[in-house]
Amino acid sequence: MKITLTVVACLFFQILTCLGQEIIHLRNPSFEDMPRNSVPPKGWSDCRSFYGETPPDTQPLGLNGFNVTKAAYDGDTYLGMVVRDNGTWESVGQQLSSPLKAGVCYKFSLFLCRSEICESHSRLTSLQANYVIPVKLKIFGSQAESCVETELLGETDMVTNTQWIRYNFEFSPKSDLRFITLTAFYGESILNAYNGNILIDNASPLIPCDLLEDNYAYFNNDTFPYMGAEKPAIRFPESFSPDGDGKEDYFVGYSDSGVGVKIEILSIYDWWGNLVFEGKDIPANDEKSGWDGKIDGKDKKGKKFTYEAFVINEFGERKKYSGVVKIAR
Repeated sequence: MKITLTVVACLFFQILTCLGQEIIHLRNPSFEDMPRNSVPPKGWSDCRSFYGETPPDTQPLGLNGFNVTKAAYDGDTYLGMVVRDNGTWESVGQQLSSPLKAGVCYKFSLFLCRSEICESHSRLTSLQANYVIPVKLKIFGSQAESCVETELLGETDMVTNTQWIRYNFEFSPKSDLRFITLTAFYGESILNAYNGNILIDNASPLIPCDLLEDNYAYFNNDTFPYMGAEKPAIRFPESFSPDGDGKEDYFVGYSDSGVGVKIEILSIYDWWGNLVFEGKDIPANDEKSGWDGKIDGKDKKGKKFTYEAFVINEFGERKKYSGVVKIAR
């Protein structure tokens, strides 16, 4: 029986290969690298170097890079791209480990959001500007050259969300494609150019639809971590109002799962780096175990603070989160 099953498995994978049913993995899909201004994460090449303009960034850089402080969805860093009011935009690309096959249906996903703060200078006025208008993400493929936008594979609506959300794509290339490009673009066209940003993290492999749907029983969830159940993310609010009305009175992390998700350490710092609160072993969604907004027993109004949190998810994985929170009363 063991020999028979082995033969069947081998024939199964041979058939999949002949039909082009091959999982294509990206290099550095989590966009991990040292946070740097104007340097895309390793494995990804700058694709749209307009004269005088800088490449995309490896974020978050905090106060040293446009005040982008959002914690990564996966790992420690992510890709940040912008569009500008002078009609220029950013994109990255890479060569695939094996080509997308013409006529084969593929599923693909990645996590997107928008930073609430992305400060730089306007290219038109040279004045300080906040690049926060939502933009689209376009996905292109090409046959023989990197960064060439030969075939549009998919695009999002305007990415307005400021918390990480998974965006799913399904496409069938018209021809074999060896390169993929991710492009930030305006809502309509460059005739209506503006300043906007998009953040990208945790890209999935490119998985043939038939392999994922019809033959999923042949694999366990660990084989396809991106297309199976999502990792539970914890969310920290951008502001809270400790006014005693019973709503948003505490600063704490929230999880859709909640079960088994714990904040190992939550540290709050004032704008000068002084520790004002530290909590340990706080269950997600347990508001009264969070920070009440007081320093030495006194209320603070209209102040911005930074936070750092080490979170253990339900799988026992430890992850660091950081960002800015404002007290609103």
